Amino acid sequence: NEVTIESEPLSISSMALGSDEILLSIADKSSIRSLSPLAEMQGLSNIIDQIEGIEILGTNSEMIIAAQPDLVIVTDFTDSNFIQQIKDAGITVYAFKTPGSIEDVKEVINDLAYILNVEEKGAELINWMDQKLNAVKSAVGRLDGQVQKALSLDSFYYTYGKGTTFDSIASHAGVENLAASKGLEMWVQMSKE
Repeated sequence: NEVTIESEPLSISSMALGSDEILLSIADKSSIRSLSPLAEMQGLSNIIDQIEGIEILGTNSEMIIAAQPDLVIVTDFTDSNFIQQIKDAGITVYAFKTPGSIEDVKEVINDLAYILNVEEKGAELINWMDQKLNAVKSAVGRLDGQVQKALSLDSFYYTYGKGTTFDSIASHAGVENLAASKGLEMWVQMSKE
């Protein structure tokens, strides 16, 4: 769907951890009305220490509507009924495609930076990402000459296979993603065993 944003959003609600983390890197914190519940989840969120003073509203459409943000940011897997309720309340909704690679993450950053009129901050964040990725690639390249193997496992015991940003990062760093090499695609829940 095409979205028209009439003016620079001054009050933003984010409904996904990815946009939570990007917003805290590029937007003025005072413009962030609310974040997703995942923003405060230990073992998953990278921004727990930055969210003080920002509401966590959850996925209750009535709470989001009552907050009256100028913009609600969701992902492509957000429930369509939720999105329609927000739109019916006259609130602009922007849905971004769930990133499956480093380049996809950069595209989301650029899109959000454009929407928020902070393109320079978006470029700075992408530059920081590239520096970190190149540092990892350089460090891995200095190891014993064998291909290093990695497996990501989050606090919910999900691993990240082919088609995920973790797989893209591993590939960029020259590391074998064990989940992808074993034929796993996207997010797969594992047992402790």
